[in-house]
Amino acid sequence: MAASVRATLLGVLAFVLSHCLGAQTPRELRAGVAFDTTLAAASPHDYALRLTKGESVDLVVDQRGVDVIVEVRDPRDSVSSFDSPNGRNGPEPVEIIADQSGVYSLRVRAFDTREPTGKYHLQVNSWRSPGVTTALLRGREQARDSATRWLAARSAPIPATGVVPSVRALAPLDSVAARARVIGLGEATHGSREFNDFRLSATRRLIERNGYRLLAIEASEARLGVLNKYVRGEIGAGPLVTRALEAGWIGRRAQRELLPWLRRWNAAHPNDEVLLLGVDPQDNEIARDSLTAFLSRAYGADFLTKLAPMFREFAAANSQTLVFGNSDISPSSRAASIE
Repeated sequence: MAASVRATLLGVLAFVLSHCLGAQTPRELRAGVAFDTTLAAASPHDYALRLTKGESVDLVVDQRGVDVIVEVRDPRDSVSSFDSPNGRNGPEPVEIIADQSGVYSLRVRAFDTREPTGKYHLQVNSWRSPGVTTALLRGREQARDSATRWLAARSAPIPATGVVPSVRALAPLDSVAARARVIGLGEATHGSREFNDFRLSATRRLIERNGYRLLAIEASEARLGVLNKYVRGEIGAGPLVTRALEAGWIGRRAQRELLPWLRRWNAAHPNDEVLLLGVDPQDNEIARDSLTAFLSRAYGADFLTKLAPMFREFAAANSQTLVFGNSDISPSSRAASIE
């Protein structure tokens, strides 16, 4: 073998060995461990926990400026992921229940390669023995059974479509509607057809049978303000209404069915209207456009130019809401917007 080739091969081998030896050795986690560290998008952090069958661990990764995913790999090589919808700040709680003895690997990585370098605080809150874990799981099972019995006594069947019948009594819903001033209609998942059909039919029922007249939706206040004008007959269908309706990302189909129904109801009951209200400050492009137009007419283009950096900050913050990112604005911009 030529000396130059041998030297090249030796150099490649040395490079590979140096990188292998320099790779991160997983840090072992134990009861009571707590520390702060910095995470870059391309450099995940690896940890290890040695657990005996039946033990359980509660730990939390508190995000501080970087959105992380926590992955737990058990001795069988099965992976569980933990990623709360809280963006770049807030806790990622992790529970590990060992169904066999061995090393459980934990990896903390950035949500994707576009994440900024940030910090997190990792803390092991509880490390339970098999006996304590068994008692904990038994208590949870008893709580679920108790909740199931309570719900069964206060429930009524509805079709698999999720559509609540409007022509017959539905004792549990009618009982709540008769004594409550505010009713919340939630969902187990975003966007599932059956849940949206339930909310749509239940909303119509509460309006028709139970006298509810204010419909507040977890959506843009500015966008719902436009749609409220539409359902009250103050404006007709057009680009502004279409833009306000299609900007939402949850339950658009149900809203398309709800809006004309509300408009027909209000037209038929001019003295008993239903009002539509959005309760979220985000998704505020329509509000920013309206404010920009007003300021331009009132104070002129020069004044608007001075405010351009603040409006760019508002737009950047607003763009983070759909990805549950950090939508904070500077204290000076917040004060200026209030003034």
